[in-house]
Amino acid sequence: MAFRIDHRPSTLGRKLFVVVSLFVGIVLFVFLLGAFRSMILSSVRAYTQGEDYWSKGQKEAVISLMQYASSRSQADFQALLECHSGAPGRKICSYRT
Repeated sequence: MAFRIDHRPSTLGRKLFVVVSLFVGIVLFVFLLGAFRSMILSSVRAYTQGEDYWSKGQKEAVISLMQYASSRSQADFQALLECHSGAPGRKICSYRT
């Protein structure tokens, strides 16, 4: 009967290194996933805010157009042109009564 000697290094230190490496990898993955989620959330918030500015600017332009259509005054026409001169949502439309 011959004794076989196993030459593979299966020490406790190597097993501990594998387990700790796996946990560090998982923690790193979860951290990167959270950072990615944060970037997506920030992008969605910026999009909805831009959409809000756009709709408010469009509303102000329609109001200016309706005022000009009813009065036909030069001042209301200039207010309408101010609304159309910039991007919708810039607070440049002035209400003249």
